[in-house]
Order: sequence, then C-alpha cells, then structure tokens
Amino acid sequence: MRNGNHLIPSGLEPLVDGIFAAVNSEFKDITLLAFGTRPMRGSDLADEVLDLVDNNATIPTRESTYTGYIDSSLLPVGFVERIEQEDQVFSLSERGQSIGQPIAAQAIIYAVDSGRSMYSILGSCHLSRHTRAPINRVKILLALGYSSEPRTVMDLSREVELTDTIVSTSINELSANGFISCEDNPNGNTEHRYRVSSVLPERVQLSEKGLWIVSYLLGVGSRYVLEKEIIEKLPLVGVCIPPIELHEELERLTCERVLARKEGIPFTLQRKLTLSEVGWGYLERFIIPVLDALTSDEALKKLQRQHQDLMGDRELRRHYFISGANMYADVSPVLNHRHPRKRVDDMLDAMSTYEGGIGPGELARHLGWRSRTVGGFLRTLHEDGVIEKITDRDVVLYREKQGQRFRIRQQYN
Repeated sequence: MRNGNHLIPSGLEPLVDGIFAAVNSEFKDITLLAFGTRPMRGSDLADEVLDLVDNNATIPTRESTYTGYIDSSLLPVGFVERIEQEDQVFSLSERGQSIGQPIAAQAIIYAVDSGRSMYSILGSCHLSRHTRAPINRVKILLALGYSSEPRTVMDLSREVELTDTIVSTSINELSANGFISCEDNPNGNTEHRYRVSSVLPERVQLSEKGLWIVSYLLGVGSRYVLEKEIIEKLPLVGVCIPPIELHEELERLTCERVLARKEGIPFTLQRKLTLSEVGWGYLERFIIPVLDALTSDEALKKLQRQHQDLMGDRELRRHYFISGANMYADVSPVLNHRHPRKRVDDMLDAMSTYEGGIGPGELARHLGWRSRTVGGFLRTLHEDGVIEKITDRDVVLYREKQGQRFRIRQQYN
C-alpha cells in the first residue's frame, strides 16, 4: 500500500510545506501573482491588487497585511527576496517566477472553477505542534487517495506521523468540504475491557458483587473482556447485577487495582474514511500537478503556460481574480463581517430543514462555513437553550427548539 509520504518528492517536504502554505487562500494567490519585475513595497502591492480586481472585490487594503503575508509565507519558501531591510522593499525571486506564480495560478483557477476556497480546504498556516494545516491535509488526502482500503484516524496518524487530534481536526474540515466520506465502523469498539490484574494488591476486601465479577473474569483466562459481555454472561451462572451497579463495581475494582482496564477507543477514531470523488478531483487537478511540477520539467512547463495564458488575457484574469477574492472574503475570519444575527438566522433556517436533527459536519457543508465557526455558534445556541442536543452513541445531532428564536435575535441585536 502506498501512503501520502511516498508521493511527496524525497527531501522536498520543507519546500512542499512552504508552497502549500503560500497558496492557501485566493488573496495570497492574487498577491503573489501581482508581483512583476520591479521591486515593491506592501503599499505598492495593495494598489496593484486593487487594480487587478478593478476595485470590484473585498480585499485587504492595509500595507501591514501584505508585508505580514510576505514575511510569514513568501520569504520562507523563497518566492520573494527582501531588497531593502529598512524600507520593506521586496522583489520576485527566480523561484517565485518559475514555480511560485504558476502554482498560484493553478490554485486560483481550481478554486474558482470548483467553487471551493483554498482557505476552507487547506486551512490556516498557524503552527500547531510544529506542523501546519496545509501540509497536514495534503498528506492525509494523499494517504487516502493511494490506499487500497478505507482508513481510520488511527491508521492515518501512523502513516502521516501526526497525532490523532490533528488528524481528526483535519478530517472534520475536509469532510465538511465533501472531500472525505465517513462511515461508521460496525466492528469498532468503544467500550472499556477488563481482566483480573496480574499483580493483586496485598489486602483487598471484595463485596459479593465484586467476588462474582472477579470469579467470572478468572474463569475466562487472561483476555480482556468487554463490560457488555460481563453483563450478558453473569446471569447464565445465576448472578443478576443491574448494569448500573455492575458498572460502578467495575470502576471500584479498577481503582483498587483488582482489575486491569484497557480503555475503549473513541467511536470517531474508528470511522471508515475514504476519499470522495470531490477529493479525487482535488488531488488530480491541484495537488498532483503541483508535486509533479517539482520533479518534471514537462509538468512545470504546463503550469507555466497556464500562468501566461491567465495573465495575458485581461478578461480571463479579471474573472478569476474577482471571483477568487470574493470567494475568500466569504470564508476569511478577517474579512467576513456578516452580522452575527444573520449568521444565527442562517443556521437556524438550515436546522429547520432537518426534522430529526443535523450534525455539525453536515451543517457546515449545508452552510458552506468552517467547522470551527459552526461549532462556536452551536455551543452558544445550546447554552442559551435555543437548540437541543441529541446524542445517539457517539453521534451528536442538534435541532431548534420551538418558540425560542426570538431570544437569540434579541441578544444579537
């Protein structure tokens, strides 16, 4: 089986990391593409970008935004060079011209054609445990795309060498964009398992219930036994302990080190994950062409010709730049200033179409919002009693409470 690491050119992962961090939003793509042959300050870039979108899109206008992007993304990957330290003057490097701009063109073309912002796909570039979301998500998509069978979060964590938490967060965002399909694992195990400790404490007093439990576990040998199995089997030997009492006794025996416990695996870590058709399209139309361009002159020339065609056709460039800028403005945490009350109304309207309740991931897909944004509003609405939370095993659904919307509208006025 091939995993994601096999498809990132050997020795080039730092470069690949920098590339995807440099083109993770349409605003960044346009900024990189705005560089010409002359040196530019942040204010020059702001003016150039405004001109490229004909003042017909919501974009950042502060000079510090552009210099910040250059310092955090373009300089580290070597796409631009600093000319004058004091005056913050920059110029496009040879790498930026030959590789950076063609990749930025590929990124904005894919985003506009697919209707999906790169920011919602690749995420933020902020470091998390020395890794960044764009390269993490690229690795996960590659691992799923070139796997011969469905994977779990635990499988992916081992293959791409990331924590379960980072992989789970990435999966949630990619799933919200329709890139990954998730199915329940019927063979998954979420329960704790127990057996008698190999080294028992010197002094222990067992209750009648505890004695029956220990006797049963000794009878099955050294294997770990599910709590459900203990509940089902004890009546067969004439012992009836209510499930709640049995659970409490198992907890007590574990605390007293009479029993050893193996923790159950969270349900969400055992879901079967596969790459969807949308995810495959992203691999084939963006990630693979970018990676190929780093090792193949023919693949690089193809991106370079596409870049030249884009920049040489004013109407084509205008279409992609204006559409891309507005697309990013809709998902940007900085530029998206929709009134909170309007967001609440949009969310509740969406929930009302799902009579039995809707999960956070499905709600994010319905609204086209980031999962983190949806989660924040769900917590607030639930705490204020406007929506109710329904839990079935590890599946969490939300639905609106009748007659409560007016309260949140008053709060967000």
